[in-house]
Amino acid sequence: THTHHHHHHHHHQPPVMAAASSTSSARRPRLHFHPSLRPAILAGRKSATTRLCGENDPSSDLDALLPGVRCFALTDSDENSDSSEDHAPNTTTHGTNGAEAFAVLEIRRVEVVTFAGIGEDLALLEDCPNADALRQLLCRFYPTAVDTTEFQVFHFDVVDDETKDLAV
Repeated sequence: THTHHHHHHHHHQPPVMAAASSTSSARRPRLHFHPSLRPAILAGRKSATTRLCGENDPSSDLDALLPGVRCFALTDSDENSDSSEDHAPNTTTHGTNGAEAFAVLEIRRVEVVTFAGIGEDLALLEDCPNADALRQLLCRFYPTAVDTTEFQVFHFDVVDDETKDLAV
């Protein structure tokens, strides 16, 4: 009966993937958005975000955003953060203490595009009417962009509040 014993042992172990993701969920990576993007993300109209390759964004953990990873979508909790840019530079709106998570996103895939290679399909995922509109938007955030500038595109889905599938 010895051969019989080895049969079921491994099935009681949790799958390796689940074990890995539950330990890292103690500190999920962050992806920071401008407050104006929040409604489009929650409504599912925006399912991708384009970021400058190599950008050092202190509010986001871009290096950790790999396919299958879940992250917090953050935005500045101050509703008036648009106007705050006109005020004195010593306002603290950009400190992470003002950021709040408004959704959990699951990264579907990550691709690299050049500024010139941005297409209509990506613009629609970004909730922009066309590629030119998306390029104009990116120029506001990244004024130095040229045709050959490389961007990372993070495709994501909004997933349910993660407390549902966490065993507490």
